[in-house]
Amino acid sequence: MSASECTAILIPAYNAGRYLGGVLDRVLAQAAREHIYVVDDGSRDDTAAVAEARGVHLIRQSPNQGKAAALRTGFQATRAYDRVITLDADGQHDPADLPRFLEAAAQRNDLVVGARTLGRGMPGLRAFGNRVSSWYIGVLAGQPIPDSQSGYRLHTRALIDSVVPAIEPRAYGFLFETELLVRAGRQGYRLGSVPIATVYADQGSHFHPATELPRFLSLFARLTLLVVSGQAGRRAAAEAAKEPRWSS
Repeated sequence: MSASECTAILIPAYNAGRYLGGVLDRVLAQAAREHIYVVDDGSRDDTAAVAEARGVHLIRQSPNQGKAAALRTGFQATRAYDRVITLDADGQHDPADLPRFLEAAAQRNDLVVGARTLGRGMPGLRAFGNRVSSWYIGVLAGQPIPDSQSGYRLHTRALIDSVVPAIEPRAYGFLFETELLVRAGRQGYRLGSVPIATVYADQGSHFHPATELPRFLSLFARLTLLVVSGQAGRRAAAEAAKEPRWSS
């Protein structure tokens, strides 16, 4: 079985009918439809119909529960796969970059993050916030993370099964994805990254300092406590020693 056949493509979607068709058409140019999963998170538009029309796996959850719940649902639905690549449904992740993730996984990376070129095509405030948060999340994880806010990622099944169940069920999208990075790094999983295109069409920036700054500070405080208290976890030394460490 080839690497691509061991890999599922997981797309959480909420009211994404406007963009999803184009995203799926480009994903289908890279992967077989039987390996593509869309989790429709209680959409009120034609998101489900768009997915059904392209013959990919469609999972519906209702009512809307948020991205973290959609990711959990998708990880469970793809449990037969060795790897799961997640990408957003709004067109900001270019499916042409998918082969890069498989190449990085071949280097024994457990979690591969798609890293955008910060500042190139990215709204200024968002780029600034991403730089700061990526640096600090990397400190907490104990490994460098060039783009902590990117949802374009490859996860190994071993990492999913070990790390995801430990994350608090109430963790919402960004907190869920960030805590996953911190826990994975602290538990000794190898974190890698690949460069991806920075795509911003008409979505604009959703970064508003008055509302986002308190949210980031709360997130940093919670994750700092998680690390300082030792609750981020650590794999047993004997288990970690069995796995080869590769240079980047």
